[in-house]
Amino acid sequence: MKITYYSSTTEILTEFGNRVKTLRLSENMTQKELAERAGLSVRTLVNMESGKETSFSTVIAVLQVLNRVESIDLLIPEQETRPNAYLVREKAPERARKKKETKPKTGWKWGDES
Repeated sequence: MKITYYSSTTEILTEFGNRVKTLRLSENMTQKELAERAGLSVRTLVNMESGKETSFSTVIAVLQVLNRVESIDLLIPEQETRPNAYLVREKAPERARKKKETKPKTGWKWGDES
């Protein structure tokens, strides 16, 4: 199955589990062997292969044992620095506010004051 933007979370987890199982079998490993080498319980690996949610650290541990940890780089590639980032940017001048004109205080009174 091809994972696409329209794939549900359940479909993606199921496909991921199937791919992990296929990789494990291609390496002639049992679930017990992979789990032990990854420092996981067999139940955790069974859950992963059956499409249940799993932690990212568990995914990393399994990929390391299967020599596929570089695949994470495809998930979120490292961003290259854009050439314009090397330009020295001057601080933009701040807008100066127009000063308020203050009116001189007049001797205005309420009328009942002396």
